[in-house]
Amino acid sequence: MTFLRALKYELIKNLRKKRTFWAFVAVTALVSILLIAYVASEFDPVQRYMRRASRFERGLANMAVEEFGNGMLFAVLFMGLLSYALMPVLAVAFGGELISSEIQLGTLRTALVRPITRLGYYMTKYAYAALITLGFVLFTALLTYGLGVAFLGRGPLLAPAAFIMNPGFAQQFTGVIRPLSEQTAFVRYLVAYLLVAMAVMTMTTLSFTLSTIVKHTGAAMIIAISSYFILHILAVTPWLESWRPYLFVTKMDLWLPVFLQDPPSGEIWNNVAYFVTYNAAIFAVGLAVFLRRDVQC
Repeated sequence: MTFLRALKYELIKNLRKKRTFWAFVAVTALVSILLIAYVASEFDPVQRYMRRASRFERGLANMAVEEFGNGMLFAVLFMGLLSYALMPVLAVAFGGELISSEIQLGTLRTALVRPITRLGYYMTKYAYAALITLGFVLFTALLTYGLGVAFLGRGPLLAPAAFIMNPGFAQQFTGVIRPLSEQTAFVRYLVAYLLVAMAVMTMTTLSFTLSTIVKHTGAAMIIAISSYFILHILAVTPWLESWRPYLFVTKMDLWLPVFLQDPPSGEIWNNVAYFVTYNAAIFAVGLAVFLRRDVQC
């Protein structure tokens, strides 16, 4: 069986399962709630954003809030919440059950009897996890932007639109704030979400690797989610500051520089390389365990 045929079979099999789409339903519900709260607040988040940004560019204080309180700003402002808290947690469902569920059901040995190597089987499962994660992240991006534009209208983006989410990032900013055109902002928005996908994929890879180690799907997911929050705690622990570069949760904001007037390409590519290396290392651990596993079911 070729890799592409095996991947097609994996896609068809998993897309027929209702639980595959639970994450999509959850993010749709949350984005809808955020939009309702955003509109009900009468642009209070934008007002706070404008006040913070005006410390760097005094002319912003006199700009009309409605001019920039559009769908694009709504989408960008809530990227932080979605990329830090929601998507990484939901992504564990895409990888946490792929191997462990086969072990639980007793179908792993049967699956390996097919004309496919263990390596090919493992790669197929991981490729599916990567595709569904990418699809989930892009779905979130288009959903947030689409709902924002539908209810708040279109318009330019005041860059960098990160002050309200990350004051520390704002303090590092020394340039002049200028609006990005709608077209430029949308392209950067998609690029930012591709970077988010790389970060979120780390959680998928972690849960996927755990699914090769533990026999129960729920355990793999719980361990992955717990690890994510434990890493966040470790990242803010003062006496562990030297460990921060090795904790991927400290790089989850790799998308923020994309919205600067002149994005630092070197920093962005370094962060990309960081997550590629991190995912490869976690993947390698899972692969080593799987290739040595004694399949008894």
